[in-house]
Amino acid sequence: MREVIAGVRDKLGPSPRSFGLSEWLGLRAWAPWWVWLADDPLKEVYKRQRLLMREGHVVWGHIVQANELLFESGNGDCPAAALYSPDPALDGQLELLREIAHGLFDLKHTQPSDPELSVFARTLTDELERLMKVRVPPKLTSGYEVYYTTIMVPRKHVPERKLALPFFPLLIAPQATEATMILPWRFWTTELVDQWLMVPWEA
Repeated sequence: MREVIAGVRDKLGPSPRSFGLSEWLGLRAWAPWWVWLADDPLKEVYKRQRLLMREGHVVWGHIVQANELLFESGNGDCPAAALYSPDPALDGQLELLREIAHGLFDLKHTQPSDPELSVFARTLTDELERLMKVRVPPKLTSGYEVYYTTIMVPRKHVPERKLALPFFPLLIAPQATEATMILPWRFWTTELVDQWLMVPWEA
């Protein structure tokens, strides 16, 4: 998968990137009403999406937990908990991200005595609590730098408007924002799109 993420980066192009008005309006995701009404931390994603598209770096993201509505095609955008790493060593190690994601999800409905783990257990159990860019304890990541965060899944940004696989390209800009966003699928490689359309998600 290292070659796939490299191909996505090539297709998106180096930063800073520019987008014309009509192009940007096609790329931009619009926040659901509840993000603003509830003063949800996810509003940062919408405020920073242009910055992320212009300056963001592409990394692999992997789902930890997602709203079940996202597994079927539909119109409503929903949040999800995800992992990512800025470490290029993980470009080709999606299996490790998957193992870390499963390890965190297994904390759901538990009460660990370890205070670092209890944060994730509480958040995953509650499902409405948002964590933005929290480092996963190195004891769960084989020492790699991995972050847990909350993202939105704009259906327009993924093929078939649903989560068909647990991984996808994410944009990060850690020097400017804690927010991350799914890279719109028009910038994905053909190989990745084909895999998304053909391979069922095996949790």
